[in-house]
Amino acid sequence: MRSITASYRIVTPMFIGGANQDPSDGIRPPSFKGALRFWWRALNWGKFYQDYQNDEAVALKALHQKEGELFGSAAKDGKGGQGIFLLTVNKQPSLNHYVDDWPKGHTERGAESKSGYLGLGLFPMGEHKRRKAISEHQTFDICIRWTAKAQEEDKKSILNACKALGLFGGIGSRNRKAFGSISLESLSGESFKCQTKDDYINHCTRILHRPDLPYLPPYTAASPWTKWALGKMCNDARSAHSALANTYLTTRGQGGDVKGRSKIAFGLPLDGYDEVRRASPLLMHIHPIGDRYTSSCLFLPSDFHRNYETGGHPDFYQGVSTFMSKLGEVQL
Repeated sequence: MRSITASYRIVTPMFIGGANQDPSDGIRPPSFKGALRFWWRALNWGKFYQDYQNDEAVALKALHQKEGELFGSAAKDGKGGQGIFLLTVNKQPSLNHYVDDWPKGHTERGAESKSGYLGLGLFPMGEHKRRKAISEHQTFDICIRWTAKAQEEDKKSILNACKALGLFGGIGSRNRKAFGSISLESLSGESFKCQTKDDYINHCTRILHRPDLPYLPPYTAASPWTKWALGKMCNDARSAHSALANTYLTTRGQGGDVKGRSKIAFGLPLDGYDEVRRASPLLMHIHPIGDRYTSSCLFLPSDFHRNYETGGHPDFYQGVSTFMSKLGEVQL
């Protein structure tokens, strides 16, 4: 097979754009490819660690080299080059109409939705202005064309990344907080639409594995400490997002169950601890199930940061585990 086509559905408004934060360019191939890189790395750390006999430094170097071979690289040593596939966006969502009514800030009408707590930077607050987004309820198609050097095992790893992105992830600003969530509808003719929660769980567990590792990964990746939970079913995607945000707020927010330094594990910066930046280990997502929607949260802990000696131990993430247990059905 020389090419594959994947169709995705935009589930929550997608905040994408260049320096001017304008979504008029639509979904650009580099943005989509960047998201695929993330999921490929997340799925493959365990394999490389085990293949290179538990030598983390050697495994990490080999993984970065393989990533360059698959996705392409611009290495300065002359060893860079094209990857094993070319990616195009064959069908864009409509760019004639944008939404600018969500999320709401605490001082705006409609603040009864809790989604604003997860969307800082998307609505007017301090130096931030209201951002426009590509509206939900639309689809887009991407096409992957394999080059002659593409091997079957490598193709499979790229396709698994395509699946993971459309089952757990999203594109654009704040996608780890379930903004710009996308769902995979079909891949080379195979339907990935989910009519029941069991459909969704089966698709996810086929590609998400917890490799046998002695330590937390050096970056956000699957490990024995990976957890995955689903929230309650809602009638629309924005309600599912608000319910997810409310659980997060009552756990990590002011007056919530997790307090003080324990909040660090949710990601930095944080008031009083703004000396470093660290992305959240939580990958939030909204997914359609039949004509309803559920929230999904994938917890991929890693060695947190060199400034925090305790960040390499799973106990560092107890506060995050509290959130996961409150969310709902824990599948992993």
